[in-house]
Amino acid sequence: MAHLFIQDPAGNWGLAPLRGDCCSLHPASRRLLKSVASDALPKKGILLQRVGPATRREWALLASPDERIFLNGARMEVGMRSLRDRDELLLFRTRHGRRRAGAEVHAIGTRLFFSTEELARIVPFVAAGHDVFCVRCQQPIDSQHPAVQCPNPECGHWHHAGGDLECWTYDATCAMCDQSTAPEADYRWTPEDM
Repeated sequence: MAHLFIQDPAGNWGLAPLRGDCCSLHPASRRLLKSVASDALPKKGILLQRVGPATRREWALLASPDERIFLNGARMEVGMRSLRDRDELLLFRTRHGRRRAGAEVHAIGTRLFFSTEELARIVPFVAAGHDVFCVRCQQPIDSQHPAVQCPNPECGHWHHAGGDLECWTYDATCAMCDQSTAPEADYRWTPEDM
C-alpha cells in the first residue's frame, strides 16, 4: 500500500498509509490526510489519486492553483503531476501574526515523502489469467497458493511462500533483487536515511 512519511514540527517522521483510491491533504488541519470517496471530490485543495486499478502502485498529485506546493524542490505550477517513489512534497500554509501594523506573514511548511514501497506479506496468490512462475524455483504458482510479491517497487516478482515450497525465505534476499526476505524486515528506505 502506498503511504506518506510525514515530518512533524519536532522533526520526527510518521507513516500514513493511503487508504482507498483518493486522499485529500489539509496542511492547515491537525488531521493532514483524509480518505475521500471518488464521488465526493472537493473542487479545491490537494488530492492524491490512484491512477488505474488498485493493483497498480501509481498515484497522481492534483492541486488547485492557489495551493503552494513544492515537488522535489521545485514549485508545482501545473495542477497535476504523476508521483514517483520517494518524491518529496512541501505543503505550505500561511499563518498571520496578530493584526497590527508591521505584522509578518509566516509560511509554515509540512514536509512529506511519497512512497510506493510495501512490506512483504504472504497472501493467497490470485491467478492473472496466465501462468505466473516463481522466480526462485521456476515452478508455476497455483491460484490460492501462499505467495509473496517482492515489495521492492523496482522488482515485484512473485515467490512461493508456504506448504512445501518456501521459496521466499529460502535465501536472505529476493531471487531477483537485494530485498530482505526476513519476516521482520522493515522498509528499505525511510527519510531518516537522508
